[in-house]
Amino acid sequence: WKPDSSDDGPQVEPPLIRQIRVRSMAAMALAEVGGPEVLGDLLQRMRHDDPRVSVAAAAAILRIAARSGEASAATSVSGTALH
Repeated sequence: WKPDSSDDGPQVEPPLIRQIRVRSMAAMALAEVGGPEVLGDLLQRMRHDDPRVSVAAAAAILRIAARSGEASAATSVSGTALH
């Protein structure tokens, strides 16, 4: 999907692209406000079919770990994702 630069009215985002964008943004929001309690949810998002969602979730896990001083928790959670 590529937005058209002409002024033909509002552009409608395809549902799949919108879902991917929303899930990626949700992961980043959890990185800002979540703590260790959301790591399991983010781990599930790391297994998403779309790499944009997976990368956003992984980045969120690392950000939460860095903020909460739980780098070992992030390592253990991300290690589990590889299995």
